[in-house]
Amino acid sequence: MIMKLGKLEVYSFIHLSVQEFLAALYVHKTFVDQRKNLLSPRAVIPVSEGGESPIIFLHKSAVDMALNSDHGQWDLFLRFLVGLSQDKNQGLLQKIFGKKDKLPQSREETIDYIHRKIQKTSYTNKGINLFHCLNELGDQSLVEQVQKYYKSGDISKILPVHWSALAFVLLVSNEDLSVFDLRKYYGSEAVLERLLPVLKVAKIALLSESNLTDRCCRYVSSVLTMKSGELEELDLSGNNLNDSGVQLLAGSLQDANCKLSKLRLKCCIVTTAGCKPLISAVSRCFSLRELNLQYNLFMDESLTLMCDWLSRTECKLEVLR
Repeated sequence: MIMKLGKLEVYSFIHLSVQEFLAALYVHKTFVDQRKNLLSPRAVIPVSEGGESPIIFLHKSAVDMALNSDHGQWDLFLRFLVGLSQDKNQGLLQKIFGKKDKLPQSREETIDYIHRKIQKTSYTNKGINLFHCLNELGDQSLVEQVQKYYKSGDISKILPVHWSALAFVLLVSNEDLSVFDLRKYYGSEAVLERLLPVLKVAKIALLSESNLTDRCCRYVSSVLTMKSGELEELDLSGNNLNDSGVQLLAGSLQDANCKLSKLRLKCCIVTTAGCKPLISAVSRCFSLRELNLQYNLFMDESLTLMCDWLSRTECKLEVLR
């Protein structure tokens, strides 16, 4: 849509994706026509004997830029950019803009570069977006391998670096993801980290006896404080969370976005030092109705503190074990 502001014409896009596509198209065309990498203008771009610059250098810049962004603002742009380099799309662009000298394609090099980044990128949505990029490039090798093991039930053959592929497979499937049971996959902190995108869409998280430590509480807390989060039930029993882990959880319970109604922390090596901030948080968490703290290392003073806090009228807790 075009609007007039005085003598200026201002373009307004109905959807952000249109703007992202046009940005990717501009960057791609500038590289093809002028051999300029707008994403890394100071970089020296090697050229072939024919004076042409392989597009892998542009793709590397875009992938690195997307991975270094904090909020995924370059994710959609990156998908469009790698997709534009496909032969079928090059043919369409030539019809629109006229035939140009064909730029040497680096599809396999781009795929290989993204594969290597997936191995190094353990964190959530960034890894998932790289699989979307592979999909744009027509590469399904990792996904197909993981699907084979997952469907056969032999998930022990899935390498740690490929758990992100399973997260992608699950998110694009029709499978019911409302219940996330970590032991169904493989109970470990590394696996939980890579399957975090799946945890983010769950309503029930069963993480008990999964060899987790206080580190996992950072991941869980990020889910509890998500504005779009739906997590209502969380079981972390039988993990060595210690006081440090419980203190991290306590902070997220007080967040306005937290929707948790049931929390089980049986046998998590929690002492009085961890109990105090937890009970204080519970008294301010208006969604929590059930809390299980059995088989921890509380002293009598912790029990007294619990009774004091939970007797206050603002506390909504109904069941305490």
